[in-house]
Amino acid sequence: MRCGKLLLLIAACSLASNAQIALTGKVIDAITSAPIQPATVILTTCTVRPDDFPRDTMVNAQGQFIFEHLPAGCYQIAAGGGNYALQEYGSRGPESFGKRILLSESANLILKLIPSGSISGSITDEKQRIAHDRAGQRDLEHDQRGGGAVAAEGGEDGDEVHGVLSAT
Repeated sequence: MRCGKLLLLIAACSLASNAQIALTGKVIDAITSAPIQPATVILTTCTVRPDDFPRDTMVNAQGQFIFEHLPAGCYQIAAGGGNYALQEYGSRGPESFGKRILLSESANLILKLIPSGSISGSITDEKQRIAHDRAGQRDLEHDQRGGGAVAAEGGEDGDEVHGVLSAT
C-alpha cells in the first residue's frame, strides 16, 4: 500500500514538473495605456536552454502576445518596436534592468513601454539670442523623467546660459 502511494506521489510530481505553461500579455504605452503595435516581444530564460530560447513573437493589432508550451521556470521578457526602445518587463525605462518572472502556472502580464524621443532646437539666452560656444557645441543633459538641465557656455557676449528643458 505504501509503495502504491509513493509511486502515485512520484508520478504527480513528475507531471507537475512537465506541465506546460502559457505566458500571455499586452504591450502598452506607459503614458497613454494605448496598445503598441507593431512590437516584438522576446522571452529568455534565466537558465541556459539553448535549444528552445530565446523565443520571440509579434503582438497582434490589440498589442497582445502569447508564448505557449513553456516549462515551469525563471524567465525574462522584453518588448520594443516602432517609437519604443527595447525594454524589459518591470524596468523603469530602456536603460534599467527588469524583473525576473518565476512561472509555475500560466500568467498574464502587462508590459508598459516608455516612448523613445529626441530633442532638437536652439538654446537661447534671455534676449532670445542663440547661445553657442566658439566650437559651436552645446552641452545637454537630459534625465529619463522628462526634464533635464541645459547648459551652454560662451554665448554671444561670453555669457553662460542655463535653463530647464521639458521633453514631450
